[in-house]
Amino acid sequence: MSAIQLLQLSDLHLCADRDERLHGVDSRATLQVLLAEIERHQPPQLPLLLTGDIAAHGELAAYQWLNQQLLATGREVYWLPGNHDQIEALRSGLADFPQRSAVELGNWQLLLLDSSQPNSPVGQLRDSELARLQQQLANSCADHLLLALHHPLAAIGSAWIDTMRVANGDALAAVLSGEPRLRGLLCGHVHQPSAVDWRGWPQLSAPASCFQFAAGSAEFGIDSAASPGYRALTLHVDGRLSSELISV
Repeated sequence: MSAIQLLQLSDLHLCADRDERLHGVDSRATLQVLLAEIERHQPPQLPLLLTGDIAAHGELAAYQWLNQQLLATGREVYWLPGNHDQIEALRSGLADFPQRSAVELGNWQLLLLDSSQPNSPVGQLRDSELARLQQQLANSCADHLLLALHHPLAAIGSAWIDTMRVANGDALAAVLSGEPRLRGLLCGHVHQPSAVDWRGWPQLSAPASCFQFAAGSAEFGIDSAASPGYRALTLHVDGRLSSELISV
């Protein structure tokens, strides 16, 4: 058995209107640049993981446009919603990439959680989501586990972003208590790469595929000098989790 690789893209913020710009950025164009870079430099069998805020306004047409871009890559794609997404439009628009809550990756299992709640930028895990996770943990035969969700659990050092973490992180910690196979967590939402600790587990975020937030900022700010990018993850057979940040 060999190591498994996975490419995390996050916070695409795609618009239905091809002429719309977000903070001066054409989010369609930056995604196409990222996908072209992946096509040139990453093996074709590596899957993509999209960690939420896939559309800027939850528009069906934005998801439909993305569906065509993803089909052209020929890759497997896993995704979860963010607070900007509309789940029914997302499921309908990504018709060729059905939503999955668990993915077997060698001797690892990737578990995808929905931390979004209507009309709020703050993360929240519903009781039904926590119950489903608890059942998945009980049934899993994987040696190693990796969780993915949109909102961070741990603070990353940006005061305004840190108010939008998963509000009921204690409830998730209770579900995970005594789970020896968890190796880390992946999140989006923060529009910047980060690597911090949450209750002894590493929490990793990826750069946004569009605009980046200013790191370490007390208030909302855009870092116009920061580049879009993605995180390339390696899931080692022995349970080690390593990664590389790629900017374009």
